[in-house]
Amino acid sequence: MTDTAGLSVLYHTVTLACQTLVYGMYAIIMPICSYVMLRRGLRRKSHIFLFGMLVFMFSLSTVYWIISLYNDVNLITVQFVHEVPLDDTGTTHALKQGMPLMSALVLLNYVLTDGVVVWRAWVLCQDGYSKSLIIPLMFLCLTLLSILATIGLRVAITVLNDTQHTVIVDKGGLVLDYLQVANLVMSLLTNICSTSIVGIKAWHHRHWVTSELQLKRKNITTAERILALLVESGIIYCLSGAMVLIATVIRLPFGTLGDVYTPVNVQFAGIYPAIVILLVTYRGELNETVLFTSRGQNNAPADVSNLDTIEFGGNPHVNSSFRETETAADVTHNGTMISHRSQA
Repeated sequence: MTDTAGLSVLYHTVTLACQTLVYGMYAIIMPICSYVMLRRGLRRKSHIFLFGMLVFMFSLSTVYWIISLYNDVNLITVQFVHEVPLDDTGTTHALKQGMPLMSALVLLNYVLTDGVVVWRAWVLCQDGYSKSLIIPLMFLCLTLLSILATIGLRVAITVLNDTQHTVIVDKGGLVLDYLQVANLVMSLLTNICSTSIVGIKAWHHRHWVTSELQLKRKNITTAERILALLVESGIIYCLSGAMVLIATVIRLPFGTLGDVYTPVNVQFAGIYPAIVILLVTYRGELNETVLFTSRGQNNAPADVSNLDTIEFGGNPHVNSSFRETETAADVTHNGTMISHRSQA
């Protein structure tokens, strides 16, 4: 066994171990998330679509992990047990063709998760930030186009590689490298813009609650907690996207650090929407907490809007500290009623 082959096995094993750690969390969280959604009922088309999307992303991540596991086991078997060159086995050749293609397909997790992030920002901020939301929507479209181009080019390279079009394959591989970086950049910008808009919305809402309703700062409503949770989780996801982008330029003796971290990040992209749904469900029900309207409020922020489009069911088993009754306040301001409903 050559040093290069041994190093290849080592890197694939380390990558698989890191990916397995995140996928294991995914395999635990996804059934819980599915149970929560099904228990609440899929009453709207948006709920059905979201549930179907989560199942598709989990299935895609599962297939990707299984192929990665099989690839690593095959490399170890060939190198350490049979001690034959990698190119001498038909299975290894098939994996060399199929693994890059699957790595391209699993990038769909990025665009689907980004779509959830943009949709969430649109529902919360469409009244006051409709023009600003065009920016993350534009980056989302660019992310989709770059990922579709990546998948299409990878399919073309896989087909042409079998026909010995080496020149076309080499040039296609170079273009593929640029496309993969573009995927990461567009996805990161989509999340930064969307999270920033939701963060500004949360800050304006908190300022409005303390100034207009004159509530003490310690009295934080469920809506504020959920907005803060969405912003915090969005920041963490943005940091993960920035890390994988930086990792692509850090050279290792065999490839780059991005080759190790990318499989982990695509699994994290799949798990992110499920985590947010569970956390928000645990913290309370958003649409039954506060109704906002900007009409007739001269001093209220213009972006305050009805939030009843998003529904997150409350968890009846949470500790009572998370189920405290919200401050009941019915405030009439220039003929507009703002109702803070009691949370059971």
